[in-house]
Amino acid sequence: TEGITVALLAGLSMHGQLAVFGTGETISNVEIYLVPLTPSETNVEREDVTSRRRRPDGPRRAGQGRRGRQSRISREDKARRAVKALSDIRRTYSPALSTDDDGLFKFTNLDAGEYLVIFEHDDFLPSQEKVRVDDSRVIRELAIQLSPGEKLTGEVRLSDGNAAIGISVVLRSADGLVRRGETDGLGQYEVTGLLPGSYRVDFRERAREVAESQNIEIDSGINQFNYP
Repeated sequence: TEGITVALLAGLSMHGQLAVFGTGETISNVEIYLVPLTPSETNVEREDVTSRRRRPDGPRRAGQGRRGRQSRISREDKARRAVKALSDIRRTYSPALSTDDDGLFKFTNLDAGEYLVIFEHDDFLPSQEKVRVDDSRVIRELAIQLSPGEKLTGEVRLSDGNAAIGISVVLRSADGLVRRGETDGLGQYEVTGLLPGSYRVDFRERAREVAESQNIEIDSGINQFNYP
C-alpha cells in the first residue's frame, strides 16, 4: 500500500504503514508521536485549515501546473507545521513507538478523542496528521506519504587535504529541524529530509566539534557544500 494507511478499529486502536512519496517503498524506524488534542486545540486547527483553503493562489510560473505546485507547497507546509509541533512537545512527549521492518505500526487501548500524530525520520520531511478515534466501530483509512525533501551533498577534508572519514555532519534550522549525515571513506556525505531555508552546519567526531560551524542556505533543487 502506498503511503501511510491509518485504520481506526473496534476497541479504540490505530494501525498503519509508512512509505516513501512517489515510490511506495515502506519505511522502517520512523518515530511516531501521539499527542491528545484538547477541544480548544481542535477548534484552532479547524479555523487555520479554513483560512488556508480560502487563501488565493499567487501567480504561477510559466509551465508550472497548479496541482503540482500546490502539492509541493502542501507537503512543505505540513512539514513546517510538524517541525513546530515537535519543537513544542519534545520536552513533554517521547516517541510512542517506531515502525517495524515492514513500515508497520499499531496503537492499542486508546481513549476516544482527537490526536495529533507526528511522523519523524532523519531521511524524510516530518509530517503530521490529525486523527479522530471514537467508538463508532467504523474503520477509516488515512493515506499519507513521507517526502525525501531537499538534499545536501558535499565532502569534508582535513587541514592536510586528506578525506575526513566518519565525521557527523549536522544541519540545524532556526525553527528546530535537525538532520544528520556522515562522511564515507572518501569524505563525502549526503543529508536528506531538508526544507528550503537557512541552516547551521556542525562537524562532529564522537560528540566533539572538529571544525567551525558554517551557515548555509538550502534551496529547492541541487545543493552542495564542501568544507573547507
